[in-house]
Amino acid sequence: MSKQQENKNTLGAQMEFIARITMPDGTVIEKKVSADGGIPSAEEMDLGSVDGFLKSFDKYERAAIKARNEICNEITDSYLKELAKKKKKQNH
Repeated sequence: MSKQQENKNTLGAQMEFIARITMPDGTVIEKKVSADGGIPSAEEMDLGSVDGFLKSFDKYERAAIKARNEICNEITDSYLKELAKKKKKQNH
């Protein structure tokens, strides 16, 4: 097994969240967050029992919530900065 394949197996699946805000003037704010690892791949999912599935799904859910929170923070921060720039232009 190559190093790349080995790393791929230990990282699990990858989740990406992409958020885009289009302002009324056409300005686009876009952010992307990736959740590397933590998300079980098909081979890592334990479907042998209810407890196994729940533990595997818990890993997925935790990674998804973490990525969702990160993208919300990033897009909100960028949005507020853009609003501040536009407000500053209006006042000058």
